Amino acid sequence: EPGFLALTIVLGILMSTNGALIAHLPPIAMELGLAPTSAAGLVSILSVAAIIGKLLFGFAADHVDRRLLLAGASALVATFVGILASEPPAGWLAASVLLPGLALGGILPLWGAILCDYYGTESMAGAMGLMMPMMVTVQIAAMQLLPWVYDQSGSYQSAFRFMLGAFVLVAAAMTKLRPPAPEPQAGDGG
Repeated sequence: EPGFLALTIVLGILMSTNGALIAHLPPIAMELGLAPTSAAGLVSILSVAAIIGKLLFGFAADHVDRRLLLAGASALVATFVGILASEPPAGWLAASVLLPGLALGGILPLWGAILCDYYGTESMAGAMGLMMPMMVTVQIAAMQLLPWVYDQSGSYQSAFRFMLGAFVLVAAAMTKLRPPAPEPQAGDGG
């Protein structure tokens, strides 16, 4: 089904990008000029932002089209990658790391909610289980991309450009996510 594959692509790229950035955030920040202790502190800032994102996106998912929220989370991560690719001053990192943190917090509740929208609560776990092998494969590759690019070139910049290119694929996949079928109402005979 095109919607299933599109959602798998979107979530796979979002989660793998976020995972790779979190795992390698301290060395990325040190390359941009942050001291090691300050660079490590960025992970804590990102984590707090993820808690806030979970609450904000979770609340919003009850009131706003969840596909729109997923597009917003994608935009937050892509913006952060774009900031990293621009080689910002080290001081920008503490503020800009809020972006992927908010997105990471939002992705998890959105994932479950969107799966319920498309496949119902009875099939949500099965759909999630089918997505996982594809997503994990992308996540493993992404985790290796940043250090490999750094080892080859002495910089993370090519990896950031590659990640930005992956968000073009995310945008294309988002266009394949159609509104879920409306749930039958009591008395509709369905």
